[in-house]
Amino acid sequence: MKLSIIKKVSQNIRKYRKSNGLTQKQMENHGFDYRHYQKIESGRINLHISTIEELSKAFGVPAFKFFK
Repeated sequence: MKLSIIKKVSQNIRKYRKSNGLTQKQMENHGFDYRHYQKIESGRINLHISTIEELSKAFGVPAFKFFK
């Protein structure tokens, strides 16, 4: 079964957060509300391009990496 794009992106976001040694709660230090960030990683919300850009900065990776 293929994953939806939203689910795949959310899994990649989780992967990059963990590889940076961050918890979801620590994402507040990068300007993300804890509850909102939980929804991002669970794939329950559509991401705006500006949010993807902020995540890219927080993790130090190009935004396209979330879509691979």
